[in-house]
Amino acid sequence: MGHSLSQLTSRTMSLPPPLPVIAPKPRSKFITLLAWLMMIVGGIGLPISLISMLMIIAHSNGTEKSDPVGFCIVVLGPALLLVCGFGLLRRWWFAWVGTLVLLVVFILSNVRLLIQGPRPETTTYDSTGVPTTVMGSGANYSSVPIIAVCAGLITKLLSRGVRDNFTSPLPPANKFFSPATLHPSWRVGHTGRDMMYYEEKVNGQWERIDISGEMLMGRAHHVIYFASSERWLEYPEWARHRRGEIIERIKSEFREPDYEYHGL
Repeated sequence: MGHSLSQLTSRTMSLPPPLPVIAPKPRSKFITLLAWLMMIVGGIGLPISLISMLMIIAHSNGTEKSDPVGFCIVVLGPALLLVCGFGLLRRWWFAWVGTLVLLVVFILSNVRLLIQGPRPETTTYDSTGVPTTVMGSGANYSSVPIIAVCAGLITKLLSRGVRDNFTSPLPPANKFFSPATLHPSWRVGHTGRDMMYYEEKVNGQWERIDISGEMLMGRAHHVIYFASSERWLEYPEWARHRRGEIIERIKSEFREPDYEYHGL
């Protein structure tokens, strides 16, 4: 009985300490506001998009001239705004990418208008002799603030605080590693989406300590939260007084800039 109780106590002491609770990152109000704005604008423009599509299908006057950029903005734009806006609201990563693409296209279209400069009035005739007149326009200086606003939105969307609101499309990092083959006496790896572990062969058996982590969206796809020196003393005996050595081993495999470290 005493021997069984001793084994149970020894096994309990070898377990890693409870992991620190990591508070979820707050949802970006900027993303929520931008998502609703995109859906409202897309909803308002959707009837115009449908009417323009019907006119193109019916070959109405004025639709003979091909304008791919105009087609994308007028016909496809409202639907894309609705889809991307809803995706941003749900924090889907593909909506974040799609919004960036839409903003880049919008910038390029306005840059094109600036380069074209003033446009004279033109009249064209279809095969039946029906004329179509396109009114002239002056220099499109209104494109400058539009370009500036789009560039500001792109900068904000690429910022760390906004990117962290979206789930990374990358698969878990453990799919890129074969931890058991890295070193004969120790190994590191991922468990689940966020957590990591360090294992070491002690007296012929693999012993593990869990390392807190969190998946990120960006160049660094994970942050590692190392326990403080005081907290580290709660780890099993084999790891208790080797904090610096073990951390260096973990960092040698989970390297910057793919990983960030907290608590060093």
